[in-house]
Amino acid sequence: MGAALIELRQYRCRPGQRDAMMAMFEHHFRPAYAQAGARILGSFAAQEQPDLWVWLRAFDTPAARPAVLERFYGGAVWRQHGQACNALLADTREARLLRLHGGCLDQALDASASRYVLRLWRPRAARRAAVLQALEDSARDPGYALLLDCPVALALAGQRRVRRGPCVLSLQRWTEAIPPAIPATEERLTALCHLPPLCLTLQALSARQATLTPNPDSTEGAHRG
Repeated sequence: MGAALIELRQYRCRPGQRDAMMAMFEHHFRPAYAQAGARILGSFAAQEQPDLWVWLRAFDTPAARPAVLERFYGGAVWRQHGQACNALLADTREARLLRLHGGCLDQALDASASRYVLRLWRPRAARRAAVLQALEDSARDPGYALLLDCPVALALAGQRRVRRGPCVLSLQRWTEAIPPAIPATEERLTALCHLPPLCLTLQALSARQATLTPNPDSTEGAHRG
């Protein structure tokens, strides 16, 4: 995984529309992103929250992001399907610009896995280094990856600080052979953070057998992000 910038995007879909949104994304937008120069690393349904869709896209460099997005949103696929896409979405504001810190995303996002565990840690002031130290041993597992905020990308996007403070994200694949596990230092980690970690169990699209059923009657302002 050579991407210098990874985006984690958490979108709230309108009630009952998440599977339709994920299928539309897979059928239409994933190929269009590839043509524009972005890589889609994964598209997931959060099991704990029935309307939450989580996806990751990657760029070769932070500076490449604006041109890639301009090609995508200026392209024929978005012009044709963008309105139907926005009709399925309720909130698209939750996004983070990240860089890989440890582990390997290609191995963590293994195609053989249908579920993943995503944890978002919010360290207390001056404690991020200690949180990273506690997590880095787990990042040696081939099914584990750590992600950090990307200051260069935030500056290019006009964001001087990450919303709600800096974070550390851990992503781990979940298979029968590799069940979800948190480092043995969970108690220590929780003490170093503002709150216990946000924890989501993510299910890959292939495990959901989603169908394309957009609602053409709803209209929203165009989402670009």
